Amino acid sequence: MNKFVILFCSIIFGMSASLTYVSASCAQNTDWQEAPCFDVLPVNREEYRTAWESYYDHKGSEWMEQKKLEMFDAKNNGTLADWMNDNIANHNVFSYYHSIGEISFPSEYDRPFFEDDFRYYAQFQQVLLFIIIIGIILASIIVGVFIIKKRK
Repeated sequence: MNKFVILFCSIIFGMSASLTYVSASCAQNTDWQEAPCFDVLPVNREEYRTAWESYYDHKGSEWMEQKKLEMFDAKNNGTLADWMNDNIANHNVFSYYHSIGEISFPSEYDRPFFEDDFRYYAQFQQVLLFIIIIGIILASIIVGVFIIKKRK
């Protein structure tokens, strides 16, 4: 019985701990000294947009539009994650266009980024936790019934 309690508590702790994501990715940005750092997810969508809006002017429209074409080519080729990680400037370009809603994270990034997306993710996690708990309870009942029948 103690094993079930430990397992149950571990599952609950694991599910609740997975709802917040923290990264240590804010290093010096050599492409743009004023680059914002959003290290704790989820991020407020409006704050993110506001923080990145001056990047376009910083780099200039011609350069940004060229990089935008590269970025969408990478997306269409399925190499967006590689393109983003190729250099900090590419990552900054992605962040700018992501901030204005023109592109979303590649599928390899499985965590929600914005607060409004996170709410749905958290609700899904809660439903999943509920299903797991019900499964454990049902399994315990079945095992209990089996043990009682075996003793008779």
